Amino acid sequence: MSDPYSILGVAQDADYDTIKKAHHGLCMEFYSNARNPALRVVAHDKFKRVQEAWKVVSNTYTRAELDQSLRPPEKMDAASKTEHPYNLRSVAKATLSFNAGLAPNVQTAQTIGPAPSAAQKAPENWEIAKKAREEACTKLHTGIKQYEEATDLIPTDYPGHPDIHRSKPSAERAKAVSQAYSKASKLATAAYTDIRLAKSGLGGALELLEQAKDGMLSGLISASHLNECKEMIIHLRIHDTEATEYMAMSNADSRKFHVLAMAWLAEADVLENGGRDDGEDEL
Repeated sequence: MSDPYSILGVAQDADYDTIKKAHHGLCMEFYSNARNPALRVVAHDKFKRVQEAWKVVSNTYTRAELDQSLRPPEKMDAASKTEHPYNLRSVAKATLSFNAGLAPNVQTAQTIGPAPSAAQKAPENWEIAKKAREEACTKLHTGIKQYEEATDLIPTDYPGHPDIHRSKPSAERAKAVSQAYSKASKLATAAYTDIRLAKSGLGGALELLEQAKDGMLSGLISASHLNECKEMIIHLRIHDTEATEYMAMSNADSRKFHVLAMAWLAEADVLENGGRDDGEDEL
């Protein structure tokens, strides 16, 4: 595929709103040209390329990969000396922090004593993990509720793309459908953000619970506490899987609802200007 930024007509450093407006304008142009038999084939080909470009740049991860691939070789060489992928950067910072504190820790080892054992840290990890789990589950519940509200906004009389409906609505109804999809897109985006944060929190809580469980196994911890910890780990893994699934759905539907909002807005414009065929029914 060609450079997505060139296809959308925006600069590589353009913000999300600028790209979204450019995509909107190109969609409007497509729907106008698609009704002209002489331009229909070209319009459909262009629309396909526009949608592929939008899919790449509207997603944070794929856009980051694109930006890296578009970076000139000389800049990549320079950047490689100062930048690290996220996980490597974290390791680098942790290493520096450890090295900085190593000398004084060695000097005062006799004073401060050995580091707490896994068994000693288990109660603290357990309490922190329970709080992190509660916050993450609340965030996940909020995100899922927002996503369900988004899907509830989809009109039952005119679901999907306007081109699949033989019977056309009035211009006002088409505008209302467009607004419904637009609101659904925003809700789905908000849901994706909350669910993504929840998944991150669940991952942190799960890691702490695993550490707490290891500490309980090596210490004199009651069996009831250990069993409760194991059960919570199982539940967290279930929630983590749930978060992964809803993240994918809300992210995909957010983009889909945005495209459909643009399509119905263009349809309303056509209907408002007398584009409806005489033989089509108006609801």
